[in-house]
Amino acid sequence: MSPIVNTDVKMSKKMLEALTLHETFCIASGIKEVTEDQVKSFLEKHSNLSKQFDPSFLFSNPTT
Repeated sequence: MSPIVNTDVKMSKKMLEALTLHETFCIASGIKEVTEDQVKSFLEKHSNLSKQFDPSFLFSNPTT
């Protein structure tokens, strides 16, 4: 999946902020594709929201 946040999907403000931080980290690091486990790991380290993560919060890559 893409690390880009899908803002059309409803999520908590805290989740949006955490995923925006993740998106920024990925863009700055040149990461264009992430797994659900990678996102959950990031969320666990930075916001403890990993259990609330839903893959629909990020855009899917059209090639996957």
